[in-house]
Amino acid sequence: MPPKTPRTKVYFPPESTQKVKDGIDILAQAVSSTLGARSRAVGLSNGEFGKITKDGVSVAKSIHLEDLVQDYGVQVVVEAARKTNDRVGDGTTGTIILAHALITEAQKSINSGISPMAIRPLLEERVNKLIKELDQYVMPVKTLSQKIAVATISANGDEALGKLIAETLDKIGDQGVMTAEDTKDPETRVEFQEGVQFDKGMVNEGFFTDFERRTASLEDAPVLITDKPLKEINDVRGWLEKVVVPKSLQLVIISPEISGNALPSLLQTKLNGNFMSLPINAPYVGATQKEFLLDLCALTGAKFVSQEAGTEFKDLKYEDLGQIKRITSTKTATIITGSEPTEAVSARIAGIKTQLEDPDITDFEKEKLKERYGKLTQGIAVLKLGAITEIELKERRERVIDAISATQSAIKHGVVIGGEVVYLKLREYLNEQKFTNTLNSQIDTILLEALKAPFYILMRNSGLEPGEFMPYIKGNDGVDVTDGKVKDFIKAGIVDPVEVLRESLLNATSVANQILSLGSVIVPAPEEKHAS
Repeated sequence: MPPKTPRTKVYFPPESTQKVKDGIDILAQAVSSTLGARSRAVGLSNGEFGKITKDGVSVAKSIHLEDLVQDYGVQVVVEAARKTNDRVGDGTTGTIILAHALITEAQKSINSGISPMAIRPLLEERVNKLIKELDQYVMPVKTLSQKIAVATISANGDEALGKLIAETLDKIGDQGVMTAEDTKDPETRVEFQEGVQFDKGMVNEGFFTDFERRTASLEDAPVLITDKPLKEINDVRGWLEKVVVPKSLQLVIISPEISGNALPSLLQTKLNGNFMSLPINAPYVGATQKEFLLDLCALTGAKFVSQEAGTEFKDLKYEDLGQIKRITSTKTATIITGSEPTEAVSARIAGIKTQLEDPDITDFEKEKLKERYGKLTQGIAVLKLGAITEIELKERRERVIDAISATQSAIKHGVVIGGEVVYLKLREYLNEQKFTNTLNSQIDTILLEALKAPFYILMRNSGLEPGEFMPYIKGNDGVDVTDGKVKDFIKAGIVDPVEVLRESLLNATSVANQILSLGSVIVPAPEEKHAS
């Protein structure tokens, strides 16, 4: 018999619209409580284990509502917030607050008779202008004190962690790499290890080992490095079973292409728990890719499996594989740490230096050589996180990972005054625009209300009444929620990475437009309950 077709239930407006909005209301209420230095923590439980966090992304990903239409609204907005977090390591809470406010205010216009499809293009156009307007408020981050301020705010006001992160990033330079690992010691410290980072990640998110953090990590793993595409599982099946599996139940594969039936076969083996492979896309293209793969071979001790040399997978011995002490990969980046310094690495570095002295190389070639040189010489700063309890460790890990990413973003792209004040600056810009057209005025009304939401929530989370302080928000002044005083935020060091605000505003608008254009929503039908 053919498999039974799953039954679905279709919800139409206004019921579908209201249910989706109800779900987003619940999400926003839970996540917005984590905004600011005086915010409340949220308790999370999976039915067996619990933790306490002020990390917006952890709260958002933990919400799965029983009503499937409400849950649909939650998951669509969470995905937009996740996109912000993936790109800049922070901004989940801000994205959700802005998206919720935009949807709430736009819905009022829709209820008054304005078409959501008329709102959509104008809202996108106006927000793009606001994002460009942000540029005039950007300040570069150059001093250590500025870096400490950003890291401390991103670590939810933890001055000790903020100082440690900022000092480490200042030491390793703008192009340096920093990551975080747990340790059983109660103290938190920094270790400098040999390693390398590159801007390519795992082939498929099904290889995650930590779905909450959207990462895959392996320790003491063999690695196959090749410039050959891997498309047919039969090309490696016998070799894996006879050569690799008897000595290791895990393998990292770095290749320009892993596709065909090889990818689903490797994924299924991982899901079955039989063998953990981690296929990673090789970075760069052409000659630069080959040279970087050779750099990785020097770092890990692997034999380069080359198309040009005609090397076959089936002919490889286990000794031809390299060894990685620790590897962490996301969908977009990979970090290899813990490798020991070797003569092979020193030789690769010396070779790059010699090539850089060649007066005939092109600017493009010089740029790629400098990138490779930096990756091989800078190493990795590893923040070893300690804590008294497991719950404390989890909470600290989330704050630290966000703070590292946010601080690196600030160093690269600059900062703006913090405390959600820049959104109020954008409101001032909108107020200066004079529109006689009713629809344009309506769009500005939506944005004017939505842009004040982050500031209002920040203030109320701190026990302060926002309306009382609004007249004092001028120039660089804002409200320091730790003591309730109006201060010059530049002098006080209260700043935010501009990229976090850009991404939050951009992704919040995108998802708001998606939600506003919804008609019907289709979800699985509830299972019928039969009388026993």
